Amino acid sequence: MELSQAVPVGLILNEAITNAVKYAFNGEAGQITISFAKGEHDLVKLTVADNGRGLPENFDAMQNKSLGLQMMNGLTRQLRGVFEISGLGGVTVSLRFKLHVN
Repeated sequence: MELSQAVPVGLILNEAITNAVKYAFNGEAGQITISFAKGEHDLVKLTVADNGRGLPENFDAMQNKSLGLQMMNGLTRQLRGVFEISGLGGVTVSLRFKLHVN
């Protein structure tokens, strides 16, 4: 992975893990799963998922003004990728983008 992609991926990964640690478990034990998989045509998918309390019922990622979500969306656009977040049975943050290799 080129540095121009590694830095935004690292920042997104850090934000997603930090949010899970801070908000998902209310001080209880929980699990955070991270996967990074390469598919056909150099497409990759990064997923950070927790088994915590999930998102509020009326949560809309597109309308949410949190700095962290805005940052993850912006960094995903920098990667020319697709950012998704869902909150049923925990929170799953994923992004898909085309990998550039040196």
